[in-house]
Parts: sequence; structure tokens; C-alpha cells
Amino acid sequence: MLTTLYLARHGQPEGGAILRGRRDDGLSGLGVLQAIRLGRRLTALTDGGKTLPAAYVSPLRRARLTAIIALLGTGLRAAVHAGLMEVDWGDLTGVSLEEAERRKEPTLVAWRRGEDFAPPGGESRRALESRVLAAMHDILATKPGSALLVTHGGPIQVMLIARL
Repeated sequence: MLTTLYLARHGQPEGGAILRGRRDDGLSGLGVLQAIRLGRRLTALTDGGKTLPAAYVSPLRRARLTAIIALLGTGLRAAVHAGLMEVDWGDLTGVSLEEAERRKEPTLVAWRRGEDFAPPGGESRRALESRVLAAMHDILATKPGSALLVTHGGPIQVMLIARL
């Protein structure tokens, strides 16, 4: 049976544009509104949630809050899957994107080029890809039909590239 994976990035987190990685921030006010909009869209796409038998979420708070809000009224509860966690930026966690770009941070440059490079104390692109693809295959193997995955930009990028 064909499985449809609905990929959703968490709503906007608190704290601005930074290399957030595994930092466990909540949602901003806009992030809460984005989660509500996601819920409305899911309701329309899945016949009020009837055709969405499963949902999975990263263990990070911004993703869990997005999933909780988006799934209100569907009767579904998202199962936490550690494989959906964001890339670990290591020592760069918390550095603003503006600052990383200004100083031409080698890790960010390599990341944008698609090179396998790990920040000091962080996770390499190859490790991220391995972890996320294992999670995706695990979910596909256990849940035929469709599933919502509420995760982060890094894992979504990996899954989309893998499916092209």
C-alpha cells in the first residue's frame, strides 16, 4: 500500500533566527498561529483527520507543541520519534544566522553546498541523513496509509532529497 507522508516543519520558535539545532525552545506567538493553520490544512487534506491514521513528531518542544496544536480535534496523538530530531549544530548552537553568515562560518558554508561537514561538537550531514532516513524507513514499514511527520528543516530536506 502506498504511504503518503505529510511533512510539516514546526511553527516559528521563540528566540529569532539562530542556528537552533537541538536547543529546546517553545513556539513564538506566530508559531502558535502557524500550528493552528497547519491543523486547518490537515483537516481539509485528510477528511477531518479520518484518513490520517498516524502522526510522528520530533522530541524537541517546538515540534511537539506544533503537533499538539495541529492535531486538536482529530483524536490523534503524535508518537515521538527521536530520528526526526533536528541536526545538532554543536558549538554553533545559538549563533545567529546573521553572525554565522557575516563571519563566513565554514560549517554553514559547507552545509549549504551539501558537503559532509560537522561543526565542532555537532552532527555531520552524513550522520543526519543516516538517522533521518532510518526513521523514515521505520515509519514507512510500520504504518501503511498516511502519516503526519512534524519535524525540522534539516530532516525535511533529507527526506525530500531522498524521495526525488
